Amino acid sequence: MKSLDDQIADIEKLDELRRDARKLLQEAIEVLTAGPYRPKPRPGSRDRKKAMAAWKESKRNDWEMPGDEIEKAQVLHALRLARAKKDDNPGRQKDSEAALIRDLDAIRYADFDPVTGSDDEKPLDHIPVLRAAYVLQALAGVPGKALSKAALSCFCRIVQELNEIVDPTWAAGAARGDEKSVATAFVTGECARALLRFEAALSQTMSAAELLGEAAAREADLASRDDRWSVQEKTFRRYSLNISLAALPQLVINVERDAADSLRESSEAMLNRIDKVVRTLPAASAIMGPRPVAPAAPKTDGLREIVSVSLAHAAKVIAWDALNQLHQTLTAAVADTDPARRGRKIAAKLRNGAQLVRDLLRPMEQFAESTIDRQIAAASPYLSVPVDGAELVFAATLFGSVTNWKRPKVRAAYDVLAPLLSSNGRLLSIRPFDVGSDGYRLNVATLEVTRRLATLVGNLDVEPEPEFVGRLMLPFEYTRVPGDRAKSGWTSDPPPREPKSLWWLTAIAVDALASVIYMLDKTINRRVLRQFHVRYPETLSLKLDALFYPDYGVPASYGKKPRSVAIELQQLRAHAGNGPAEKEPGFSLILYGPPGTGKTTLVEAVAATAGVPLVEITPSDILVGGAEGIERRARQVFQALSKLTHVVILFDEFEQILLDRTRRAGKIPTSVIEFLTPGMLPKLKTLYDASKTGRMSYVLATNLLDSVDDAVKREGRFDRKSGLYPPDVISRLGRLRDQVNSFVKKREEQYLKEKDKLQALPKAARKAALKALATKIAENKKIATDAGVRARILAVVKRTGGGPMSTLGQPGWFTMPESEEKANTKPFGFILNAARGFEDIEAEAKYDSAKAAAEAKDKPSGYWGHWTKIRAADENCKGLSDDKTVWKDLVVPVDKLLKAP
Repeated sequence: MKSLDDQIADIEKLDELRRDARKLLQEAIEVLTAGPYRPKPRPGSRDRKKAMAAWKESKRNDWEMPGDEIEKAQVLHALRLARAKKDDNPGRQKDSEAALIRDLDAIRYADFDPVTGSDDEKPLDHIPVLRAAYVLQALAGVPGKALSKAALSCFCRIVQELNEIVDPTWAAGAARGDEKSVATAFVTGECARALLRFEAALSQTMSAAELLGEAAAREADLASRDDRWSVQEKTFRRYSLNISLAALPQLVINVERDAADSLRESSEAMLNRIDKVVRTLPAASAIMGPRPVAPAAPKTDGLREIVSVSLAHAAKVIAWDALNQLHQTLTAAVADTDPARRGRKIAAKLRNGAQLVRDLLRPMEQFAESTIDRQIAAASPYLSVPVDGAELVFAATLFGSVTNWKRPKVRAAYDVLAPLLSSNGRLLSIRPFDVGSDGYRLNVATLEVTRRLATLVGNLDVEPEPEFVGRLMLPFEYTRVPGDRAKSGWTSDPPPREPKSLWWLTAIAVDALASVIYMLDKTINRRVLRQFHVRYPETLSLKLDALFYPDYGVPASYGKKPRSVAIELQQLRAHAGNGPAEKEPGFSLILYGPPGTGKTTLVEAVAATAGVPLVEITPSDILVGGAEGIERRARQVFQALSKLTHVVILFDEFEQILLDRTRRAGKIPTSVIEFLTPGMLPKLKTLYDASKTGRMSYVLATNLLDSVDDAVKREGRFDRKSGLYPPDVISRLGRLRDQVNSFVKKREEQYLKEKDKLQALPKAARKAALKALATKIAENKKIATDAGVRARILAVVKRTGGGPMSTLGQPGWFTMPESEEKANTKPFGFILNAARGFEDIEAEAKYDSAKAAAEAKDKPSGYWGHWTKIRAADENCKGLSDDKTVWKDLVVPVDKLLKAP
């Protein structure tokens, strides 16, 4: 593996290319959204003459007129991508999207039959399968349209094509441009992408149903409670749900948000809307008509014609049956009063539906693999056969997407392709995807090849050289229409004598540039991450929603306004994750506090929840190579880190490099590290600026906040600071009450499962067993309101003041255990059974009253001041009794104390 010193020059070149691609993408978006897109009206549309006149008047100078349904789908997809990339959303873009969605949503299965008539009445293209693929890709990305009649019509036409067996291959799993063309990896790949997006819509909605079910149950639990802990918990859960749903853009419903980008509806209302959409899925007969019946034998003696008619009918039957099976799976009734269980049942239906769609992709594997084999064989030096580079790109991306990107043949295809990329960024395209009745051959556009090659490289574990990436990006330059860049789009390759901007190629350019940026993000990340200690999300178990937060009573986070560290961490997660960026992102945080308060665990949970790598940086990463090159190494480390995207960076034990310079004024440095602090300030500023666009979140974890230089702690390097102390009394009380309630609900679910199993017993035995189980269920329900349980919860809260999070966060303490047996002599065991006790714990972090008193004079809200409030609340708690009145109002005296100056 190359060292960072060897890699840094290439990383810089790749980053420069990425900046070029980002700039070009922004230009492409501005051009595409500079004016409204007015699609050509469909045949039979209302007020067609008036619409046609408006369409002709909407022409932009030096642009071809808007065209067919394939172009509409491409432009809609590009506009949706542009919406995600732009901070603003001009009204004309919304109008264009609405017009395109309206047109595409009017497509029906019958529209994929050959269209006849005058040119004015024939806006639909002559490549029906490719049209179905592009339209389904576009509609699956529009919230609320994935299960529309138009999307399902496209789904059926694609499934029909993939299962129709025709010559010369006589094999399923491939798609043709039209009935007169041969199957190509290009058209087949677009069909695969359409089905994968359709599957993604079902899978993402499945995840949303589970999230919303759990959230609705949580909202019901907290609905009647208005104590400080519950208010904090409601805020945290709602914010977390908002971020989670925002990262699921392909739902079958449109999630409504207000001006502040917060959710408008309750979780249960959104879950009900998902259930309604799924249950009202159109039947196969509503899309394709009655189940196809075998046609009469054609009047011919030719075996080929007879077989072709029979196989075409079989393909239609397969498509009808596939939709019918999907309909039966998704529309099955779900009845459950518990929202969490209901959410899981709805999710199970969607999971099964997604699996049905995934199974339809399997026949493509053989076609993709055989195409790769054929093109790799052509690359042999012993054969004088030209390699169809474009076909190989499409076959490799098809094979990787429907199987696994780590398959050896996908990598083998890249190894053949890399040296074939010409000096002007082209790959040879031999096989046309469509041949017209007049013999006119259609080959794929160069930018189509570029975007799929970028996708291929981005998903492989390869590190392309900057020179290769530079060649790959050249087509964006020579297919750009010359002239005013603010008004010019992209045209065909080679450009015509008098080039005009084409809507569909400009839309492809937007998507291709996004693919190039994705490829560069992955490539740079691979090069940089190999230089540091990295933990990947699949190796991190804890998630933010499961954590025990210690500051619901005394928020020790400060910046623009005090708030719990739970919200700070969610902001870090939102910025580093793959959802949309927030309007006011939070991505830089100092976590400070005594040892044993879980600082590292919290940062790990951010990375795990965001689904991104965690990069851990310690002083040893700076000291590699010895004292002589320490400044050079520090510069390279931060230079490399600033190029990363979608990661969480943890600076651990880093305070020794960021020491307060005022405390060392006039003193002789005792370590070479002490010379680094002044040079670290611009490096942190560079990292801060890069994090805005690179979607990085970074955290400094320290036990010694006061020893960190004040310049480091300012906004623009670290925007916010959050103190982590032993959990305060409100956090302990609220968490323990909540976890006991959750334990009761979990055990009730187990009892209900046992009840279902008892139905198989003989009548007499079943009656006795059900009676015993009913007693257990009744006793279990009493736990949440039992006075003795309440008293023991309060006793645990009193005895755990100052306890370390490393102990209190464990199952059986302030986290629900898997079972009562596993609670044993921990607090949960004591709460459930008074006969059990639990040992007192000794605080890992020691409170220094002398330092607290000294700080109280000039910094009452500082490090020790916060801790003083926490300890005072603990002392106040010890004097409370455990009768019902005090139990209801337990937080009141504590609140009053905490509000005191």
